[in-house]
Amino acid sequence: MRIGANIKTVLAALAMSMIPASTSDGVEDETQTSNESSSSTNLCYSKIPKIDTRDAITLVQKTYDVCPNIAKIVGSLLEGGFDQMQRDCSIQVMTPIAPMLAHPVHSLDEVKEKMGYDGETATMEWKYDGMRCQAHFDGVNIKLFSRHMLDMTDQFPDVMKCLLDAMRTKSTNGCNSFVMDAEIVGVERKGGESRLLPFQDLSTRRKKMDDGNGITVKVFAFDLMFLNGESLVNEQLFKRRSMLHDLFEETIAFSFVSSKELISYDESTIKSYLSEAIEGGAEGLMMKLLGKKSILVTNEESSTIETQSEGVTSFYEAGTRSHCWLKVKRDYVAGFSDTIDVVPIGAWRGSGRKAQKSFLSPVLLAVYDDEEDVYRSICRCMSFTDAMYESMREFYFNGVEYAPCIDSGVLQNTSGNPEEKDCAGQHTNDKKQNIGGDCEIEVCDVQDENTDDSKPTEDDEEAKVQNRVHCFSNRPSSAFVITNESPPIWFKPMEVFEVAFADLSLSRQHTAAAGLVDEEGRGVALRFPRFKRRRPDKKPEQATTSIEIAQLFAKQTKIKNGSQVFKPNRSI
Repeated sequence: MRIGANIKTVLAALAMSMIPASTSDGVEDETQTSNESSSSTNLCYSKIPKIDTRDAITLVQKTYDVCPNIAKIVGSLLEGGFDQMQRDCSIQVMTPIAPMLAHPVHSLDEVKEKMGYDGETATMEWKYDGMRCQAHFDGVNIKLFSRHMLDMTDQFPDVMKCLLDAMRTKSTNGCNSFVMDAEIVGVERKGGESRLLPFQDLSTRRKKMDDGNGITVKVFAFDLMFLNGESLVNEQLFKRRSMLHDLFEETIAFSFVSSKELISYDESTIKSYLSEAIEGGAEGLMMKLLGKKSILVTNEESSTIETQSEGVTSFYEAGTRSHCWLKVKRDYVAGFSDTIDVVPIGAWRGSGRKAQKSFLSPVLLAVYDDEEDVYRSICRCMSFTDAMYESMREFYFNGVEYAPCIDSGVLQNTSGNPEEKDCAGQHTNDKKQNIGGDCEIEVCDVQDENTDDSKPTEDDEEAKVQNRVHCFSNRPSSAFVITNESPPIWFKPMEVFEVAFADLSLSRQHTAAAGLVDEEGRGVALRFPRFKRRRPDKKPEQATTSIEIAQLFAKQTKIKNGSQVFKPNRSI
């Protein structure tokens, strides 16, 4: 790894090295067969069946997803080729496997399109705003691993106890090993009820907790990949889920994910359950194929309809973002997303491709504090089309007015897809970046392989900014803008954008509603902001106000927690 090669490159090279070189007539190259006396390599080559290079690479990569141990994979390959590797390198308890991931969808029609729904039965599961957890049990001890396969056992001693308690309550025949997929969620318990807390609260828990003190958590289990020495990854989801329910019993600290089966595609049913999940404090829904097809059969005696099942693939695909799993968040679906009106107050210079085109990205957005007559920052945003980036640059640098077509909304880029969609759904690594405080944004910057040595230096740009029409480089007075951000380019408040967002979170970097929502004086930030359109019909002073943000945050807090945590001195 010291030369900069990532793991996929290493695995591909390893797979290719195990394929015997051949001449055009199919005879092995003499260089690989001439010296039989020195060849453990030749011995292993003789055991390797003919296999396509691409198939070999896929096989090694999938093996690594369930057994991330290069030394073991190499040893098995040398001993007996790909067949030996598949026999030896399966799921090992106490060694994390790469989690299966879901594709995001941006409409309910996309759910129908990607999942097919040709009679397949699906399950709708709540998508909790928590921390992905892979739990391993070897008969005595439990280990917990994060989505990135990092050991987080010491951070959650209370989770280990709750799993043991839930398992012992239900398992009369005993269990000597399991690997389970779950979500850890922060909760606030009042009486016998648990109210879900946002991930932001859970993230404050210390990395190592000897006594388990801190925020209370609850485990929501949703899949079982290994049980009593047997791998279940090639079993259908409905069977894995049934075995999971047989293994555990729900307790105050352990539960199965809230779910509802969907025999056929019904948009009204999905919308209704999505609303129920959001009101319950979840982020949205996970749509998963169960691996069975329902066939409607009329019973002549009772005239009722029964269902029969036949297998449909819904295996646990470790390390894969599968269309068998789809995530539906409220901000992806029309009618569920909140929008607010904000004012651009600053920007950074873009990187990679955006730098070559002199785009300004990301853009710092603010709301208006009508009581103090100042603008308070609320997020950075970078989900603009190339046309919008160009128009912003010309407007703020040269005073060129926007074209009418820009005012009408989000344009299509050269690929025919809104850049907003690229940001939310096409980056399969789900790469996120913390931009200060507690606010996260999706990183959708594209690094171009070509570089432009002639592009202006930062000092040159600073000098040019001083002479621009609607922007400047000196930090504005706190009587004008209040923010803890420091972009190199500041805008005059000239226009209003409408943006959608996933959620509101507390932030030390942004100052919207500061003093109105938190005893520590933190502000509110938008999570995953997405540009919708310009609002040329509004003046900057008509943008969403700081008090309105506080009201939205209070509403969100009440929905998730059942009560407002902080009551400010000023009325909201």
